[in-house]
Order: sequence, then C-alpha cells, then structure tokens
Amino acid sequence: MKRVYLFCDNGMSTSMMAQRMQDVADSHNLPIECKAFSYKIIQDIIEKNTLDCILIGPQTKFLFDEINKKYGDKTPVMVIDPTDYGMMDAEKVLKAFEHGITPIMCCGETLEQREQGVTMDFIRQQVKVGFQGVTADQAKTAVIAYEPIWAIGTGKTATTEQAQEVCAEIRKCIAEIYDDATAAAIRIQYGGSVNAKTAPDLFAQADIDGGLVGGASLKADFGQIVNYNK
Repeated sequence: MKRVYLFCDNGMSTSMMAQRMQDVADSHNLPIECKAFSYKIIQDIIEKNTLDCILIGPQTKFLFDEINKKYGDKTPVMVIDPTDYGMMDAEKVLKAFEHGITPIMCCGETLEQREQGVTMDFIRQQVKVGFQGVTADQAKTAVIAYEPIWAIGTGKTATTEQAQEVCAEIRKCIAEIYDDATAAAIRIQYGGSVNAKTAPDLFAQADIDGGLVGGASLKADFGQIVNYNK
C-alpha cells in the first residue's frame, strides 16, 4: 500500500481533494491511500507512517522549502498545482491511458525555483508523482514535456544547455522508476516559447525528442520548426 498524504491548513477543500484522489485510486484498483492533515502535525504523521509522497496545498506552498529540506531526501515533496487543486482533478495521466489517449505530462519550474537551485529536485518530484500507478508499458508510450513556467508565453527560452540538462535528468528519473528500456522509449520534449530560430539546436540534443509548440504553431514559419532538420 502506497501512502500519498496531503498537508494544508486542514480546510474542507483539502479533505475533498484527498477524497477525490482516493476515489480515483479505488476506481483503478490502485493500492494507494490518500488522506489530508493539517501541516501543524506533519512531523507526528511522518513519524508514525511511511509515506510515498507528500503533497502540500497551494495555500501553504510557503512551507515547501522547509518540508522538502526536512523530508525530501526520503520522500518526494510537491505543491499541488493551483489549477488541479481548484478543479479537484486527480486523474489526468491514468484517465488518458484508460481512453486510449497518449498523455503529455508537463513539468517545469518557476523562475524563483531555478534561481534557488532546486530545479532538478522539483522536476524529479513532478515526474515521480505524475507516473504513480503507471506501468512501464504505459510509460513507454507517454510523452513528458519539460516546460519551464518562466518561459511559457513570455518569449523567453531556456538555453540549449539548460533544456538538455533537465531533459537528461527526466530520462534518468524514469530509468530509476522503471528501467533503462522504458527511459529510452519514452518521448521527452521541450516546450516554452519554441520558435523557428531555437528549434534546430534544441531538437539536436541527445535527450530532447521534439518540441511542444504553442503560439509559434499559429505563425507562418511553423513549417520551419516541423522541418528543422531539412
């Protein structure tokens, strides 16, 4: 039994989120236990239970650094995405597989997290949480898109070196979760203001298998991105 516990200010919405996650896990016959607690008793809860993932409500995201520093070396710690929290959406990847859709799991850090030097830790946590309950065969057909939050729609793009470094770490993380064969098979893309000028260098990197193109797909030179190697 895997334990995924949520910690927040012990409000009704957090309890509802935990229950929704539990319902999803039960509907897929996944051996996962989801519960919600006040962050004020996190130490007591962790001392009494072996957790597989610690989730923090967006209202108390200011606690991330403290909790991650204290428990992150043994247990993945992640702040629940505000949009997912608001929508109470706990299915995503598993639902996509259930309906024959290839899921694209996006991950990425804020500018503040990059400046604090916690990019890799945060990305790894996102990947581990995103692929909980996903089999190796399913993972091989999935797509992971590294999309730094600070580069989405801003015109800013991660350098080729930054993008390759993170995508390589994502592949390494997948190998740790599953095996080398799964890591080699999964498609890892870069997203975040990809354009005709940056695409060739980005897509030439060993661990970048293409791009998740947003606004540039509506521009006349989109064909240059598609045919970047011709």
